[in-house]
Amino acid sequence: MLTTLCRQSLALYRDESGSEIMEYALITAVLSMTVAGVFAVISTDANTAVTTQLPNVSNSGIVAP
Repeated sequence: MLTTLCRQSLALYRDESGSEIMEYALITAVLSMTVAGVFAVISTDANTAVTTQLPNVSNSGIVAP
């Protein structure tokens, strides 16, 4: 099955009508990997921010100013 998929992918790559599809697929793959990387960074930063602020939020909720 894998060899059939490889042959069909190669045939699509060699065919001129499939070149646009391949370009869109490559652009989509690059954008997807970029978004995944950004989400990883954002989630780490958000986790750090919440962990840093959590004691202050808990204490202010328990002890009135």
